[in-house]
Amino acid sequence: MHRILANAELPQLRTHRSTAARLAPLLPTKLKATYLVGVDGERQRFWIEVFTSG
Repeated sequence: MHRILANAELPQLRTHRSTAARLAPLLPTKLKATYLVGVDGERQRFWIEVFTSG
């Protein structure tokens, strides 16, 4: 699951935002950090919104 989310392009993630939001709580904390560090600002904002919405 992590690889699918990590490799998805931002437009794909936005299209399937509700699915990403349901799967996000299942990610280990260490993996969640990889979605926030070293990524462009738009992608980082997407994940912050997903992680804080649940």
